[in-house]
Amino acid sequence: MERKDTESGVQHGDDQNQIASTSTSKQHLPSTTNLNQPFNPIQQPETSLNFHQHQNPNIFHYPNQAVPPPQQTGARNQFDAAAVRGNVSHSQQFQHQSSWNTRPTCSYTNQQHYAAVNPANMGAQQGPLVQLQSSGNVYNQCNINTAGQDINVTGTTSQPPTTDRSNIDLPAVKKYLKTSAKNRCSSKNFLKLTRQKIKICPMEITDKPSRKIQPAEYETPQKQRKLAGTSKNWEEEGHYNRRRDYEWINLRENNNVEVESLFQLAEQQASENGEPECPGNVVALIGQPGIGKTTLSKVITENILQDKMENITNMDWIFYISVKKIDFQKPVTLVNFLLKYSMDVTKYNKLNGEGFSSLQEAILSEILESKNVFIAFDGLDEASTEWDIEYKGGLNLREKNNPLLYIFGLMNGDILPEAKKLVTSRQNHFFSINANRRPQFVAEVLGLNTESQESLCRQICPDHKDQVWKIIESNPNLSYSCYVPAKCVFITFAVWKSLKEDSSERFHSLTHIFAQGFKYYFADGFIKGKVKHEKYMDKIAKLAWNGFMKNQTVFKKVDLDNVGIDIKTFTDILSAFVTEENWGMKILDCDRKSNFSHLIWQEYFAACYLVYFSSVDEFCELIPQFKSGRWEVVTKFVFGLFNSKVHEVAETCFLTPNKNKEEFLAKKAKVLELACDEMKVRETKGTVGLGSKKLIQVCSWLQEIDDKEIYQKVVPFLPQLIQLSGHILLTDVSSITEVLSHSKTKHDVILWGSKFVNCSLKDFLENLMERNIQIKSLAPGTYRRVSASSMGLTRESASAIASYIPYIEELCLLNCRLQSDRIHKITEAISKLSQPIKFLNLGANQVTDESASAIASCIHNIEKLGLKNCQLTSVGICKIAEAISNLSQPIKFLNLGANQVTDESASAIASCIHNIEKLDLENCKLTSVGICKIADAISKLSKPIKSLDLSENKVTDESASAIASCIYNIEKLNLWNCELTSVGICKLAEAISNLSQPIKLLDLGGNKVTDESASAIAFCIHNIEELYLGACQLTSIGICKLAEAISNLTQPIKLLDLGETKVNDESASAMASCIHNIERLYLRHCELTSVGICKIAEAIFNLSKPIKVLDISRNTLDEEAEKCLFGCLHNIQDTIKVNMFNSAEFNSKYSRLPEPKPKLIYHQHWI
Repeated sequence: MERKDTESGVQHGDDQNQIASTSTSKQHLPSTTNLNQPFNPIQQPETSLNFHQHQNPNIFHYPNQAVPPPQQTGARNQFDAAAVRGNVSHSQQFQHQSSWNTRPTCSYTNQQHYAAVNPANMGAQQGPLVQLQSSGNVYNQCNINTAGQDINVTGTTSQPPTTDRSNIDLPAVKKYLKTSAKNRCSSKNFLKLTRQKIKICPMEITDKPSRKIQPAEYETPQKQRKLAGTSKNWEEEGHYNRRRDYEWINLRENNNVEVESLFQLAEQQASENGEPECPGNVVALIGQPGIGKTTLSKVITENILQDKMENITNMDWIFYISVKKIDFQKPVTLVNFLLKYSMDVTKYNKLNGEGFSSLQEAILSEILESKNVFIAFDGLDEASTEWDIEYKGGLNLREKNNPLLYIFGLMNGDILPEAKKLVTSRQNHFFSINANRRPQFVAEVLGLNTESQESLCRQICPDHKDQVWKIIESNPNLSYSCYVPAKCVFITFAVWKSLKEDSSERFHSLTHIFAQGFKYYFADGFIKGKVKHEKYMDKIAKLAWNGFMKNQTVFKKVDLDNVGIDIKTFTDILSAFVTEENWGMKILDCDRKSNFSHLIWQEYFAACYLVYFSSVDEFCELIPQFKSGRWEVVTKFVFGLFNSKVHEVAETCFLTPNKNKEEFLAKKAKVLELACDEMKVRETKGTVGLGSKKLIQVCSWLQEIDDKEIYQKVVPFLPQLIQLSGHILLTDVSSITEVLSHSKTKHDVILWGSKFVNCSLKDFLENLMERNIQIKSLAPGTYRRVSASSMGLTRESASAIASYIPYIEELCLLNCRLQSDRIHKITEAISKLSQPIKFLNLGANQVTDESASAIASCIHNIEKLGLKNCQLTSVGICKIAEAISNLSQPIKFLNLGANQVTDESASAIASCIHNIEKLDLENCKLTSVGICKIADAISKLSKPIKSLDLSENKVTDESASAIASCIYNIEKLNLWNCELTSVGICKLAEAISNLSQPIKLLDLGGNKVTDESASAIAFCIHNIEELYLGACQLTSIGICKLAEAISNLTQPIKLLDLGETKVNDESASAMASCIHNIERLYLRHCELTSVGICKIAEAIFNLSKPIKVLDISRNTLDEEAEKCLFGCLHNIQDTIKVNMFNSAEFNSKYSRLPEPKPKLIYHQHWI
């Protein structure tokens, strides 16, 4: 596509102040006060001017209007009038008056009055008076100056000067404008990316190719502070290639909005936000470069020409303006501005002759009164001017003003408020515009959905579309980027070119496709003359790097000069001509303002600079920034350029890359070190696993570099637990499975709270199966409450899990809202396994009697089964119990907690308890009868049950006696919060004291332990290995009795938990006296004083053998207590747990202590 514009210079910013001063010198409003006003010597009539003020959601509204009434004759009124005339700055005005609207704008019904009453020079002699009438508003005598001549008109019904329109062919002008707009916006002149629906988030597109957009929040005064930081947030998020954009493209929400309804939506939003006088006639489209804002603006304009937009028909005046073509150094009238930049040059020159001033007046008169006007400004961010020019409103539209002032007035509704207007801009530039000047309704263009991408592929390479699209679709790294039209064009071209050359090259990464595509870009016919011969890409790399480091995306001539770029040469830098129609794509657009056509080009060349041209020292200094969001894509490219194949391709495009191989390898070693450190960092902090975001980031780096040696060195640091949360993209699936394929360890994969975007759990599991990756456990459920609208695990996902079960040791489907057919598929697959699955957890899913039968049929292949809170009926429990009773080998663990176990089902459980090693019946509403039946069955076992959990069931004295009678056959007993009485505890203690072998664990927490029952426990404590007495309301007497018994033990108790029990100084002393016989001591939330902590710490200090664990979290530590703790750390072997509240200073002191020292853990929930 050949360039037709002849302007190749870059606008200097040095002249802008001069422009601003000359173009704004005549922005004044008439005085509305008396002769005594010091601000203006012109005498004004005493009659007030009644202006109609359009409300603006960005500013506060008060009864006072833009011009104060004349009866306010005090100093305040003088100040207001001066502010309206523009003689007082807005900041000065606001300091003196908070009750008056600081932006003096008005509807254009009254802008005619502004234009008429604005004299050429405010200091000149008072001109004659004229009375104006427009749209029913009659204005009294005022000054007017037209075309430099004073006109004296008197009377009560005088009109503004009129023009004889008999010789002016306005229909011809309208036709010229429509023809120009049609030529610029016809879909024949650009790749047709959309003709269907657009997405107004959170609304949804469900059919046909579409470009989707998201409306920004309607701005109100309360949101101004939040929006003020929007531009900065874009940069911090890494707006060059944000995951959020891709997520929005592919997430499914509700409702559909067509592009034809865009202005109707803007009007609806304005109405809903209480702005009936601001009908939402202005729409802003924002988005990242190359996302298709210009194309969409052309589509909308074409629809308006064809009367396809809702509520927008019969547009008489259509102005389509490319902002980068505007010369902001030349002041013009409004009509001249609209005509000059929206018409073809030949048509404009034909009009701009004799009688042009009369034509302008005729056009102005008509568009002021017409609602059938449409104006589009494409590319506000490409304007060759600074945007800090002062704007006060009240422009004289018949005089020449800076074009930027017209853009401000048109955007915020001061000028032509009834006209429909559309503006496009990049996000960061748009939000840098003063909130009072930019449009209220903002929509974000997010890109192309899959069907639109495929459509684009068909247009670019119709003869190879199926082959090209199949390659793109099968490679997540390529398909992921194609939602951006500019990337889609380039990727499609590169793949198509590789097919034409019969290349068997596999594009393994985004860097690879860019390097290879850029190599094709250098082929004959794609780059012309000097650029290709001298390989000016070195200079582009330097320009990209300079801009990236300065957060600069638009360059001035001085920026190009600094790196030696010649503008005329670089206007020839176009992409490959990929069809007979010569569709092209610019990389570096050199015009009045120069910029990369898409920021991914700037990122690619910035990465090339780092790898090929920077020094090793400079490279190392920047490595800490590689992890930030803004560096996301640059870092990927940096890693990718170190791939040996990519390096061979990429360096051929540069003239003077680093020739020192040692420097290249030194940089590669640094990125390897970074990847290893990022894998290790979470492990060293003692967290459960690597964070999802960090894991995905490092895996994406490794996939870009695609180096076996790197994989071998980094993957061993991959944590055992891989927890994925949030949105999981197809690229994430690809990179994670690639990394897992190089791991020799079986990992736990948890997908709690995750949502797959444009892919599914099926894709993830299929990727694992293709690489024959086995994992220890898979948990695609969630601990969070699932909403009623959630569909849970789909049939497709259940089938995928069923297929992958042979590769899984443990499967957790907790809270997945499983339906019966899903459970049947999974249990059927389990029943066919050659080796049992180690753990199946179906907790928090409704298991019907039919599903219970399916589970029973495969229970021989399940070692551990979790059915907690599954709403099992007595029938279902009995079926499962019957299947267990017939097993040849016991099931290792059965969890039926939170299901109601009736006496009948308790009998069924009792009949199969010989085949259960561990049984959890927590909160099952067991009756005394049911407990007694189970206890009786346990008493008859030939081998003890390893664990019995009866917590949160009411255990009466009768059932406590039954449990006591069988306690010799229970290794671990949990009776937490069972409402045990002192009688029941004493019976249990007595039975335990008579055991020949100690009970491994006894949990009596949550039950009230009196002094009497504490004495009973103390009496049997020699036969308890681990004792839990948390929240037992123990008194100091009870604690002292326990401590005395422990101190006399011949073997230490392995664990003592007194958490949430008040331990005073006396009982702390007692604990200190017996601490030599405690291996693990838990005293969380015990209201310990500094004295008590110091006593315990002193006792630990004097131990001959270290204590393994000390938990004193949720107790206040003062300096004295901390000092004592630090003094005894050498005698704490494994772990010390303290408050997060004390973490900063405590951790600082802890880090300075010499080894050996225990692992430091912080309690996360300080109350």
